[in-house]
Amino acid sequence: MAPLRRSARLLLLCPLVVATACLPYTTGSTGQTVPIGERHSFGTAGLVINGGGQFDDSASTSSDIANIPMSDSEVRFGLSERSDLGIRITSASGLVMNYKRRHAGYAHPDSAGFSTMWGGGIVNWGGHALVEATAIVSGRRNSAGIPYGGLRAFHTMPISRGAVTDKPTVGGFLGMKFILGDVSISPELGVFYDESVLALRRGNIVVVPAVALSGFSFFRIFR
Repeated sequence: MAPLRRSARLLLLCPLVVATACLPYTTGSTGQTVPIGERHSFGTAGLVINGGGQFDDSASTSSDIANIPMSDSEVRFGLSERSDLGIRITSASGLVMNYKRRHAGYAHPDSAGFSTMWGGGIVNWGGHALVEATAIVSGRRNSAGIPYGGLRAFHTMPISRGAVTDKPTVGGFLGMKFILGDVSISPELGVFYDESVLALRRGNIVVVPAVALSGFSFFRIFR
């Protein structure tokens, strides 16, 4: 009976746990903006470590779904010399838009830059509205790539019946963008304070290793 009880609890928790991975933890972007009139698209894949799902009962302790995979797709459009617009699909369950403004740095891909992003959208299969704010700083491009990092905060608010009221999530991230022709790879590591109101995990620190890929195709890889 214990395995049956455990399976039943996992099924009940699954939609709530997966919602953690539907949130846009990653950035995948430097302090530069997309040049005016251009469009850049990329995909991000990662893992939400300590995302949720740990619980104890009289028979066993489960951590099978403590680490949750996530994947986002994003496209950014250059609006002006200092701004662009991003549209992100979060783990196939939400849509987020944000506006990015570069406050320092030149309009050149090799220049250092400092930008802020503000946005919002719908996540968790329409269960929550989301607002977000991000500050990004990046260095000049060198032989190793483009280092970047920053601070990020977002908050979800229930908009459907039965959706829980969450608390703000805040944290920081560091990454490095490697550019090989028209292909770029951006490994990124984020650490966030994300208190679980549903007590689905132990502790309130979430670690998110991820990588953003742009310009990849199977033909290019095998060639």
